Amino acid sequence: MNSNSKKDKDNKSLPKVEESPAVYQSKVDLGSEISDDDWHSMPEILHKLIEKGIKQCEDGELIPHEKVMNDIKKKFNIS
Repeated sequence: MNSNSKKDKDNKSLPKVEESPAVYQSKVDLGSEISDDDWHSMPEILHKLIEKGIKQCEDGELIPHEKVMNDIKKKFNIS
């Protein structure tokens, strides 16, 4: 892919994100159960974010995927 492509230009405007090993591992294990050992080895901030997400789901505070994708496309000028 050539560095002048539209895809490369759009990605440059996205914020840089650093992933901790715990976050990467949680992506790998998405389909499996989290053991107590796994849970306790995760950073506290990850616990809080997971618990917040679960509570939002339980309270019906959900945003449809289509709306999220449309908002992202508008924000980053993606067609």
